[in-house]
Amino acid sequence: MCYNTPMERFTRTRKRLLVPILAVAVLAQTGCATFNNFKDAFFDDGRDPEETIRIGVFQPLSGKDSEYGELERIGIELANEYRPKVLGKEVELLYADNKSDIYIAELAIQDLIAKRPAIVLGSYGGVYSLIAAEFLEKARIPAIAITTKNPLVTSNNPYYFRVCYVDSFEGVAVAKYAGEVMGVGTAAILKARDDDYATAVSQVFQEKIEQITGNPNAIVSSRDYAPGETDFMFYLQTIINFEAEVVFLPVGVDDAAAILKQAVELNVDVTFLGTGEWDTQELVEKAGEEAASLVAFSTIFDPDTGITQTTNIF
Repeated sequence: MCYNTPMERFTRTRKRLLVPILAVAVLAQTGCATFNNFKDAFFDDGRDPEETIRIGVFQPLSGKDSEYGELERIGIELANEYRPKVLGKEVELLYADNKSDIYIAELAIQDLIAKRPAIVLGSYGGVYSLIAAEFLEKARIPAIAITTKNPLVTSNNPYYFRVCYVDSFEGVAVAKYAGEVMGVGTAAILKARDDDYATAVSQVFQEKIEQITGNPNAIVSSRDYAPGETDFMFYLQTIINFEAEVVFLPVGVDDAAAILKQAVELNVDVTFLGTGEWDTQELVEKAGEEAASLVAFSTIFDPDTGITQTTNIF
């Protein structure tokens, strides 16, 4: 199309100028909205987000696992008390309570991620960490499991790390204690049926005790009881009959307490070897002091750390 008159040329020029002016106006309004959203999301607390190092605390602070979650929380806060700054910046702890519930854990970790932590610590309980792992990897936020021993948490996730041993090593540690420290030559195993953890750690215990003793028949009895079973007299009598020197008992506190009390009734003169699950005052309370005196168990310990007022503070 040709524009010959001055009016036509003016109209054409005006239209050409109007388009970029409108575009600039739209971009300006969009920019304001974007900035406001950014400001609301990242500056809503009135502070520069770079002023602090945010560390997420993902723990069961309520529910059935809260006793252990609280212990991890106390340790984290103690470390924060001694080291309140990282790279010259204040550390800010962000808490997320998974409430000892697998469904709530999924929501809790997403809420925590939304607060933009630089790293996440926890959770006690491998199942909660497994739930969080997928979300943390997607958000590319590193996490450290403090006491979680389940190898699946860290084996397939490049963002999840751990600072303690895995489940299977408990079997090695307990077997070494029995064979090298106690000097026993025979052992028995008693565990719950269809318990994957107990099966795996028992297999490692058996292999290690056989290696240490040089006796392929060092395990004189290996029995499984039904979940929910409360009468363990038959199994304990079997242990007596086979003259086992120690019994590896990779079970929870409730079952352990019941077995230990019945062992006292039968005068079973052996040491019962447990795992880190027994590292709680609850075992003594439920089993009784006499029964609890029959046990030894593996747990997290640093031999290079001296016993001081600080280590005994709690």
